[in-house]
Amino acid sequence: MPERTDGTQQAQAVLKLRHDPRQRLQKPAECLIVARQFLSGRETRSIVAPRLLAHATDYGTQAAWPWVIEEYLGEPLHDHTLHANEREHFAQGLWLLQQTLGGMASLRAATPEERTAVALHTARMDRWWQLCEQTGSASLVSQYFDAYVQQQMQNRVIGWYVGTDAKRMFWEHGAPSPRRFVPLPAEHQPASHQWGVLSWEHLAPRPTGYAAAYAIWVCCIMHPNWQGRSGDTLLTDVQEWIDCMVRNLHPFRVEGDATHRARWLRIALLERCFGTIAADIGGQVRMSNSERNARLQSLVPLVTWLLDTTAL
Repeated sequence: MPERTDGTQQAQAVLKLRHDPRQRLQKPAECLIVARQFLSGRETRSIVAPRLLAHATDYGTQAAWPWVIEEYLGEPLHDHTLHANEREHFAQGLWLLQQTLGGMASLRAATPEERTAVALHTARMDRWWQLCEQTGSASLVSQYFDAYVQQQMQNRVIGWYVGTDAKRMFWEHGAPSPRRFVPLPAEHQPASHQWGVLSWEHLAPRPTGYAAAYAIWVCCIMHPNWQGRSGDTLLTDVQEWIDCMVRNLHPFRVEGDATHRARWLRIALLERCFGTIAADIGGQVRMSNSERNARLQSLVPLVTWLLDTTAL
């Protein structure tokens, strides 16, 4: 390994272990190979995936999880420390990623819930609430979001995708957070290369609006500093992210002016908020009660605002 100026060694490869019950995440090597093949065929290579150096050929038990060793592309962005200019840079990179993936063919048959946006959102929301009930958290969640608000959130999301006829699904990266985007170093960056993108095992069919909402969910809604983030802080952060995304032509594939794009993104964020409430908070058995209450309380202003600004 070459040495850095501070005397430490520069990594050349990354070992990744994957243990996930979802079938589509059990073949990370295959997904990375497909992504690299697809990206190498693009005329403008704005997005690159790491080279696959080695991978598991036999696995299926907890003693033999699927693993890959892939090329080290550099230091990625950080999810929770983005300044305004970095946020703009990432939003532009996310748009390039989605534009580059346009026309990507499926690498497997879609599951029933992945065939339309309505089916996906319906199945996910039902599953998330079942998980909340199974962990015994439904009563706690209902103290902050009663049954009427829960139903409003579900109806607003499903009704939007039915009413706008936005049922089609597209193959997407699946988990495009800043920590998966590597600004390529200038000395290794041909003119047409701009971003290295990691974690291609998440490739999956996703609906319009999903990617931008996912990034905001990671950076704001599930921020690790739950003690120091009030509901007003969370709401302000989300609003700034929405403005940033809309300025950079998100949600991708949405036609129309900034007002229409912003409304579409707020709908997608309502789905993310429902999942956060029911699964990420309500469905977690290891989260302390103080964190549950703090996170739920901070989400109240955001959910209220999203419902108010997406009403028909």
